[in-house]
Amino acid sequence: MKVAKTLQSADQSNMGKVILSRFVVKHITAEERLQMISDAAYYRAEHRCFQGDKQKQDWYEAEHEIDKRLATDPHFQSMQ
Repeated sequence: MKVAKTLQSADQSNMGKVILSRFVVKHITAEERLQMISDAAYYRAEHRCFQGDKQKQDWYEAEHEIDKRLATDPHFQSMQ
């Protein structure tokens, strides 16, 4: 019985840590944002096998995607 209470107590204390980790906010610098956009643009180009002259379109779409994600995801906060 004592062991069960100890385990239950341990589970409850760890539960708080798990819940808190869900609400950690990562501050994104301008350099990190640009790297995220660059990576997303690269993957867009890779997805179309680097065919065509669409680098600007890839970049603009990636920029829109990343900015939308940064604006809506509570885990990220852009540093302005």
